Amino acid sequence: MAINIDTNIKKINQILTRGVEEIIDVDNLKKGLKSGKQLRVKLGIDPTSPNIHIGRAIPLFKLRDFQELGHKIILIIMSKAELCSFRALLICSSLFQYLLYCEKLSFS
Repeated sequence: MAINIDTNIKKINQILTRGVEEIIDVDNLKKGLKSGKQLRVKLGIDPTSPNIHIGRAIPLFKLRDFQELGHKIILIIMSKAELCSFRALLICSSLFQYLLYCEKLSFS
């Protein structure tokens, strides 16, 4: 199944300028958006933050803009505590996989 990625430069420039304060590496981002390849755009949100207000919706609107161009959107919602637990789980999982790999090599 082919995904249709919109590479219209006018749309890309509008997304990169409307409601945007700063883009760290704008040239590289434009290059990726013009390439026709599907990009993965990720946003992590902490729902336990005490500063929840309507302004927090702006990045969600920007995600939608990238989605309309055909890019893949990944929204991660977890608290800082969950994120720390998740990272620890990934580290333990990676370590376990590495130990299994080493064990497999020693028995070969």
